[in-house]
Amino acid sequence: MAYLLILPICLYAVLAAIVLLPKPRTVTSVVLALYILSTVIATTGYLALGTTGERRMAEIGVVLMVLASGWAYMALLPLTILGLYFQPWLQQHQRALFTAALLGVFPAEIAFIWLSRLPDRPWVYQIDAHAWSSWLIALAADSPFWGIVMVLGSQVMIGVALGWTLHKKRLTLRDQALPLLLVSTFSMIIAFIAPLGGREWMILIAGTNFIPPVVMLSVLIMRAARAMPFEALIRSLQNTPGEHLAILDAHRHVLWHNLDTAPWVNVPVLNTFTLPHIIVLLNDSALCGVVRQLLDTGMTAREVEIEDQGEEYVLNISLEPFKHAQVVQANQLIRFQDVTTARVRRNLLDRSRELVALSAISADIAASLDMEQVIQRALQHVPEMTGARGAAVYLRDERSPDDFILTGQWMDAAHPLALPSQFACAPIGPENPVRRAAETRRTVVITTLA
Repeated sequence: MAYLLILPICLYAVLAAIVLLPKPRTVTSVVLALYILSTVIATTGYLALGTTGERRMAEIGVVLMVLASGWAYMALLPLTILGLYFQPWLQQHQRALFTAALLGVFPAEIAFIWLSRLPDRPWVYQIDAHAWSSWLIALAADSPFWGIVMVLGSQVMIGVALGWTLHKKRLTLRDQALPLLLVSTFSMIIAFIAPLGGREWMILIAGTNFIPPVVMLSVLIMRAARAMPFEALIRSLQNTPGEHLAILDAHRHVLWHNLDTAPWVNVPVLNTFTLPHIIVLLNDSALCGVVRQLLDTGMTAREVEIEDQGEEYVLNISLEPFKHAQVVQANQLIRFQDVTTARVRRNLLDRSRELVALSAISADIAASLDMEQVIQRALQHVPEMTGARGAAVYLRDERSPDDFILTGQWMDAAHPLALPSQFACAPIGPENPVRRAAETRRTVVITTLA
């Protein structure tokens, strides 16, 4: 019956090829392919154990099973989890992590293989003319304590990886992290409960132990697939052709975005198997703080100035609920609108209006010798230049230099302000901004005219 293990071996090999097909390959895709390859090697070890009549081949099968299983549980599956949810971090520290895995896992496996070759306990024993088994498979029945130790020990690094993803809020405990940990633990238990199936089925059952975690990873990847059938809907959400969008789910994972074409953010190369968190997608740029503030405080929009490679950009970032949840299970929509050109155009128009107003004032001064008429005409141009709602000119009284007389004023009819016709330059008080400006000869900003 062990020959049926050829089916999962072929399945794993096809999955590894599918993972490696997309270009460019990321470190996550390589790690995932290595994990699937380790399942191929371990299952091949079970196949050799259950189909050979030679002790030497059976022992080689056990060595393959132990080495590949150790790498799968203690290194490759944890690194796969980290890569799925922390692709930039894994990319940055891949050399150190692989070196640590090599120095930690490989010596531990060699020591385990060496210490497990006990004189009174054969490493493999024959169960029929063309099948062997190992005491490792029967460990749970012969020594339950050590069986439990091996099961729990194999899940330590997986638990650490899942704990970190939970701490960083990349996974949810009930829907993702806990099922993945239980499936990984169950896959290890399968190998130990295989003797319950009898000699005929024992090796076949033990050899299928990697099917649950591989299927679980496939389900996670399929759920996170970003093949969006609603491309037309996405395009309709853009207010302008150059607007960039990011659609988030309830956990702030990005379901869809077009930020990779934006010149003001360097979107990292991410794996295509899981949805990236919005902060990971923004690659710790200056936009992260603004987006985090919008998400955490309930603000709906902010305008921010950023600089990238010597270029200055002005972005209007807005947050709004996603209104098409019946099409896709999204929660929020973030709009990134580059308003740099609009800001520059607005500044140029403001400068142009100021120049026109100054030219008009100069023409009025040249056309009249009546000071009050010149002042009144000049005041009419103040709103064009400053956007102020009112302006007034006070001149010193020639007969009393300590007094000021109102010479001209212009006020917005919607926001009138009663100004004194004259005042004395008395000690300055906060209640009279006009007197303060006259005394200090500094600009005083009045925040309200009401």
